Amino acid sequence: MSGVLKNLEDKLNSVHSELTNKINFVDTEVRSTVASELAALCERIDKEFHQTRADLTKQDEEHAAQAASNLAEQRAQLDAALKGTADEAERQLTESRNALQKALADAVATQNRDDQARDEKSERAQGEIWLKIQRQEELLQELDEKSSGATANLRDEADTKLTEFRNEATGRLDSLDEEGLKIRTAMLEVENLATRRVDWVIKDASKRLRPNSASKASLHTSWFSPKFDMAGAHGLQLELQLFRPSDIGADGESSGDIAIYLWACKGMNLVYKLSCGGKSQVCEKVFNGRVPYGTARFCWLKD
Repeated sequence: MSGVLKNLEDKLNSVHSELTNKINFVDTEVRSTVASELAALCERIDKEFHQTRADLTKQDEEHAAQAASNLAEQRAQLDAALKGTADEAERQLTESRNALQKALADAVATQNRDDQARDEKSERAQGEIWLKIQRQEELLQELDEKSSGATANLRDEADTKLTEFRNEATGRLDSLDEEGLKIRTAMLEVENLATRRVDWVIKDASKRLRPNSASKASLHTSWFSPKFDMAGAHGLQLELQLFRPSDIGADGESSGDIAIYLWACKGMNLVYKLSCGGKSQVCEKVFNGRVPYGTARFCWLKD
């Protein structure tokens, strides 16, 4: 759009410059023609005047020659002829002057009329050009407003559709994620139906497992296994508690310093056996999801 506006503006400037050049050229030509005609007219009048004077001078000389031979006789005739010639010359000069003044006045009037007509034509042309320019500006402004409105509507529509598409895609992806999670959970449950035993091996247990110091308020330290699934149950976790010797003696202290607990999700009813080393214990519990359930102290870390 900016390119079209630029081309239109260049064309208008070119037309304006061309009209101005033509007007200046016509004005120069008219002035030059009038000046040439006036100069030629003045030159012709001067020639006629000099010729007339030359004729008069010749006649004077002839009359003087005749007067020399017959001065007395021809004096009256010569005076009359001179007077007539002078009158005629004056008349011709007056007529020539009047004709010259009239021609000059006509030329000036014609030039003024031509100048006025040219000025009026130039003003009309300039007015038409400005009207066209204003019309083009109005059309451009209208086109710009329409383009801006259409662009805004298109942008709003595109944003709305994009938002709708994003929301729909997000919903579908969330649904797919949920379905995938359900499928994965179901597959894990199916896979773990046959799993009846899980071993948690702590390498170098005697070095890694240490009870809390006597200054601690708790009598035991806990270690947790990674979460696992088995026998159709998921989210299970083992907790190993290592007890330190008590100063006042605690229940079951003579049975060992290790106890094992099982964490399970709320609502699970499980019967399971927990083993450590050569000791084991069968447990049965309906879990509430907040506390574990397992053995009391039943073996020693050193064993």
